Amino acid sequence: MTRLTAAFLAAAALALPAAGGEERILSPDEFEDFTEGYTMRFIQDGRFVGAEMFLPGRRVTWQYSNGACTGGGWYAEEGAICFVYIDSPDPQCWHFLERDGRYFARLRGSEDPVADYELTSRDRAPLQCGDPGLDT
Repeated sequence: MTRLTAAFLAAAALALPAAGGEERILSPDEFEDFTEGYTMRFIQDGRFVGAEMFLPGRRVTWQYSNGACTGGGWYAEEGAICFVYIDSPDPQCWHFLERDGRYFARLRGSEDPVADYELTSRDRAPLQCGDPGLDT
């Protein structure tokens, strides 16, 4: 294989979309428009990991896979969406991606799409939490 052919093939490979389609990171404004007033449910590797209800003022309620809930909020930081919860005050920052009409959350700094949370449903049904202060 000549250097020119190898260079052409390498350039062509870089121009192709990633396996599974090209990803687009939602901006914080797009994320807010997409989520506020909705409950979103997520899976990872085919297993339910939790649901999040997005309330006005960037407040959230996260429901773990066991049904327990915690309250918190989110803010934008360098294009990522960072969540802070009552029971976990250290920020967890994510990029929200759209790929082929499907949505994913990827922990900031992660390069591995296998660890992504995939959005499986988005509706306006409230979460049913064991703590009456978190049911809305």
